Amino acid sequence: MYHYYQREQSLFHSKDIEQRRGSLIAYAQIIELLKENGIPTDIIIWVKRFYVYHASLLAEIAIETNDGKNLENMQQEIKRYLNDYMDTNRDYPERIARLNRLLMSEL
Repeated sequence: MYHYYQREQSLFHSKDIEQRRGSLIAYAQIIELLKENGIPTDIIIWVKRFYVYHASLLAEIAIETNDGKNLENMQQEIKRYLNDYMDTNRDYPERIARLNRLLMSEL
């Protein structure tokens, strides 16, 4: 069994992109540490997938808050590991469609 408490004031409930950008920085650091320590790419690809997922969440916030600058920034972050995201989500066409919608979005 698994139980956790969700706080409304938690970072992941925040709509502040700058606050939440830390998750991308953390994933980028993890990716570099894994590479430096010779971890196989077939493991690193999964961290890259989470990186793109979190960038996509920030892109959605940018759309919701009509923040064109951050939307463009997050679209670039999504593209950073786009191929890895696509490779790990081949069985989930709805995820790929969602990401494509975000990449095509404009404000």
